[in-house]
Amino acid sequence: MPLIVGLFLPFLLVLGPVPFLYGASWRLEGIPVAVIWLFICIPLVALCLLIASRLTDEDA
Repeated sequence: MPLIVGLFLPFLLVLGPVPFLYGASWRLEGIPVAVIWLFICIPLVALCLLIASRLTDEDA
């Protein structure tokens, strides 16, 4: 379970929507939506790694 939360979920969070957002012409305050999504993913990935770390500590 920690492998899924710590590796696959962040991978899917960051790279999953990018092909769909790359061609989008949406902008928020002049910033493309794909860039905003990547900045949102930074704390989400950190949260996934924290959860994976806690799950690994419980298994030990």
